[in-house]
Amino acid sequence: FFCRSHRRRHASQRRTRLPASPCSKALRPPSATDTVAAQACGPRKMPTQSITYEKIDNASKTSNGACGCLGCGRPKDDPKNGPSAMFQKVSSMPDWVENLPPAGTLRTELKKPAPARQEYGPFLRFGLYSPETQKWVGSALVILHQEVTTTAPTLKLMDLGKEVSVEAMHIFHFDGFNFWRFDLEFTLGTDERGVKYHVEYAGGKKTQGFAFALPGKDQQWRWGFHSCNGFHEHEVEEEYGGIQPLWVDVLARHKAKPMHVLVGGGDQLYNDHVWELPTLLEYLSIPEPAERRKLKMRQAQADEVAEFYMYAYLQHWTQDKFVDALATIPQLMAWDDHDIF
Repeated sequence: FFCRSHRRRHASQRRTRLPASPCSKALRPPSATDTVAAQACGPRKMPTQSITYEKIDNASKTSNGACGCLGCGRPKDDPKNGPSAMFQKVSSMPDWVENLPPAGTLRTELKKPAPARQEYGPFLRFGLYSPETQKWVGSALVILHQEVTTTAPTLKLMDLGKEVSVEAMHIFHFDGFNFWRFDLEFTLGTDERGVKYHVEYAGGKKTQGFAFALPGKDQQWRWGFHSCNGFHEHEVEEEYGGIQPLWVDVLARHKAKPMHVLVGGGDQLYNDHVWELPTLLEYLSIPEPAERRKLKMRQAQADEVAEFYMYAYLQHWTQDKFVDALATIPQLMAWDDHDIF
């Protein structure tokens, strides 16, 4: 079944109710399972938090080596002391941000308690597949607050009767959270198979067990598509019951015939409320667009926007049922206008 974004976007004027489970005739076995998740609410505005900056000793606080990201070339982040340079708040700054301090001179001290939720993920990602080599490449991501652990977690997977340990790569640090990525690679065989996995980290803690499906090398893949996974208005979200009804349907179909990949075509969430942030309202209060275009983004604006997006994504990515799909179906997503700033 297919995206009805235009209908949903104008739902406040057109109150025709969408069915909880759209027409099953659009399901075409076994190679194309076209799915759409109904939208989730736009992110709630986060409370303003006090942030101060202080000078740090570059030699003692900056770790050496490359971070491992493809072609980024920036220094590696330190999971205990935070990132080198200015990546505590944003991973890179465009040239339209004004008056930034030299790299390596900032450290943020957040005047707030540790968040109530400190563990996010795992989130599965499909990367690529080579028919010539039968190599399937993807990754899994977990996001753990430094109060939980500052050491690298381990992903344990069971594939073809063998247990394999995958070490994590530290790829980012933000607001006390460390982003850990596990790079995955499999050789597809003649038959479809399942892979079971969980993540272990300090103190003997581990996530629940999950599983995902790998297709056979000559098999037609079963895949789903979704877009417009959010609502502009909270009232409309309540009317349709949020995104859960359609994700319940997606997971039921996945249980019956496991999907090998789920494609997000854009608007995986709606971030329109970013323009309600205090520093951006100040910017929007300038009446002439030409005058606004002359301004460079200030550090305070960049910080507030980055923090907004961080928690908007975490909130959305952990909604009931959707979070299960992200952990059990490898995802391949494209950005659209509502996903990014």
